[in-house]
Amino acid sequence: MLTQMQLERIQRSEAIVSRAIKSELSSRFDAQETAFLERQLTQVRQQIYTVQYAELLGRSLLPIATDIAPTADNYVYSVYDRKGRARIAANAVNDIPRIDLVAFEVTGKVRNVEAAYGWDINSMREAARLGMDLPMLKANAAKAAIETGIDEMLAFGDLSLSTGQSNVGCAGLINNADVIAQGIVVPTNNTSFAALNADQQIANANQIANIIVSGSNQRWLPDTLAVSPAVYNAMASTPRSTTSDTSVLNWFKANNPYVKNVVQWYRLTGSGVGGKDRAIAFKRDPMVLEGIIPLEFEALPPQPTNFEFVVPCWARCGGCKIYQPQAVRYVDYTP
Repeated sequence: MLTQMQLERIQRSEAIVSRAIKSELSSRFDAQETAFLERQLTQVRQQIYTVQYAELLGRSLLPIATDIAPTADNYVYSVYDRKGRARIAANAVNDIPRIDLVAFEVTGKVRNVEAAYGWDINSMREAARLGMDLPMLKANAAKAAIETGIDEMLAFGDLSLSTGQSNVGCAGLINNADVIAQGIVVPTNNTSFAALNADQQIANANQIANIIVSGSNQRWLPDTLAVSPAVYNAMASTPRSTTSDTSVLNWFKANNPYVKNVVQWYRLTGSGVGGKDRAIAFKRDPMVLEGIIPLEFEALPPQPTNFEFVVPCWARCGGCKIYQPQAVRYVDYTP
């Protein structure tokens, strides 16, 4: 087996020979011929690399609804509330208090998230000659674009950030009006989160979880805290104390009685009031909230148009529906 030093010597030798060949070619041929010959001497690697984008976390944060028809543009669900209270009464009293139910309906909308890809006949033939699976590469790109759109709708209820499409009748996890109506939590020591000491960071993380518990009379116990990368990194890099090798993040997850899952989500950066970073505490339960995706990615048959084939693709998404706003709270941090 060759050593690293031997490999480096071989590579240097190959580079010298390659430069010599190119120099010789350029002295014998014109520019166009030289470029052609240089291309023939260039190795084309089989591995294809694609640009990587941010991880899509919307699906992992939300339970996904499974009972909405793929064709439904609107859906309705009923909410029942109890009316009346029990009371102390004497024996044989006829005016026993009645308990009844009050019902109301809530509607939601579903929107198409669409994209398409295509190729012409000549491109297909050239790809076949070079051994490239061109349709599959383009299909994966179209699917990734639609998945990115779904992730944005789950977060914000529209595509205002990517395509400027807003007010489409859906809501998201990050900016839900029902949660905002409860009041956005003002953090303890309202200053830059990274500037807080360990005790202050822990107090802030505990604060948003405790408000859900006390505000719902212990009906809802949050199990998930989503924060921006800046807040997450501050918690992960701040030691619990000068004598501890445990970070604030690990200490919080181990000791908070409710929250055991802390995640960072780049979509929370700058999503709060005044461009602050938003954090969300919630109970990840389908009785509390769901992502609405009635139709997963679907590619229709290729449609010929002159010398081109176009493949329309789509999915259907209704953003995030929060059924129990008391189990969700927002807090905005200065990162």
